[in-house]
Amino acid sequence: MSGRKGVGHKGFNLALADVRVLAGELERAVTRGDTAPLAAYSERALGRVWKAQHFSYWMTTMLHTLPEATPSASGARRASRPR
Repeated sequence: MSGRKGVGHKGFNLALADVRVLAGELERAVTRGDTAPLAAYSERALGRVWKAQHFSYWMTTMLHTLPEATPSASGARRASRPR
């Protein structure tokens, strides 16, 4: 990982969160014989991943302007920032 704080850590944090959730689902399957949450795990995990991906993309586009961005795209970017 990068030496700069906050750069590239979203994926690592997401992976750790997935391990925590999966560990609970595995424990439930082994101790209680309840495998239904495991069957639905992938769909739930993908939802979390896409939500994090969307946020990351949104934040990057809010904080950085591409060199080829048009003035109207830059204005739209500024207008969509939370106040």
